[in-house]
Amino acid sequence: MKRCQVKIYEKDTKKEVWKEAEFLGVYQYSYVKQEILVGEIGGVVAFPVAVVNLNNELLQLNIHYVRFEGVEMSSESKNL
Repeated sequence: MKRCQVKIYEKDTKKEVWKEAEFLGVYQYSYVKQEILVGEIGGVVAFPVAVVNLNNELLQLNIHYVRFEGVEMSSESKNL
């Protein structure tokens, strides 16, 4: 898998920091929005999310919080 950096919020320091993680892929997250008020539009809402492994924990993140710059790639990843 590819190495990446992810932006996460640390509760201890109350700051957003970039941490190195293992990138697993981009997937589609979706849910059904039901109309509550008359005239409101319901339907399926879908958007892309990045799935990463950070400290043996799977995280689902907004794709804007993942970057590959400055991360040393293994020779196996460079051949893809």
